[in-house]
Amino acid sequence: ASAARKAAGQQWGTLGYMVGEVWKGADDIRAQAYGSSDNPALSSAFDFPLRYGIVQALAVEESGKGGQGASVLDASWNKVENYPNHAMPNLMLGNHDLVRFGDLLERGNFKSTEYWQRHKAAFSFMAARSGPITFYYGEEFGDEVPGFAAKVGGDCAAQGLCDDHVARSDGKVPAVTGFVPSSEQAELKEWLAQLLAMRAAHPALYQGERVKLVAEGSLYGDIKQTAGEQIVYLLNLSTTALSYNLPTGKLRSGSALVDLQSGESLAIGGSSVTVEIPPLSGRFLRLQ
Repeated sequence: ASAARKAAGQQWGTLGYMVGEVWKGADDIRAQAYGSSDNPALSSAFDFPLRYGIVQALAVEESGKGGQGASVLDASWNKVENYPNHAMPNLMLGNHDLVRFGDLLERGNFKSTEYWQRHKAAFSFMAARSGPITFYYGEEFGDEVPGFAAKVGGDCAAQGLCDDHVARSDGKVPAVTGFVPSSEQAELKEWLAQLLAMRAAHPALYQGERVKLVAEGSLYGDIKQTAGEQIVYLLNLSTTALSYNLPTGKLRSGSALVDLQSGESLAIGGSSVTVEIPPLSGRFLRLQ
């Protein structure tokens, strides 16, 4: 990332910016929201292209397209490099106009046992992205609209209403709306809170420069770095464990990589470090 993009990230946490919404491709978002580097407009706009990359990788998008693998998380149409240097895209998983991630998982006929882990995998990818991120209400509980996933045909499709504003479901607030979360819902909310606290404590995650490691098959990986820290982020999109030989030449001087969630320490020695990534999981490894 350029110095301008880093500066925008630093200012985000203290000043805040208006976030634009241009529900189009990167070229239109750049032209209508960000402007050019010489004539900048907004500093942030919702990152619709990368949002579609996430759902294609871990679920299906509204059209049913999915199973695209890690390359769709770093595709020509959703790279941050499509935007000017001052841009800090606001990544989200859903909003009021889109289908909830839970319903997209159901529409894609993924196993119910993967429902919560796929939410966590998507959230972890978001947490590793520089710039602001937005969670739509209910996502912290893995919300979905009962019976909606199959509504892709019939009269509602002819009227263009199937997927329009369906995410605007009732809010779920324990001890306020009468909602009592299941054990899975409560665990997801607590896990997300811990994930966001970890992100807030590490500037490399929310404003760091991104150094690409891998985006192929079922494995995605970056190094996120500031002057003061390096964090390796690895995401396994598959339902089986994966190993990645992390080249130590891409790291600064250090003795170990420490998992920011589990506390596991991986000693650094030789030309690479082997990292095991569980199924449908992201790992955050800080250089020490």
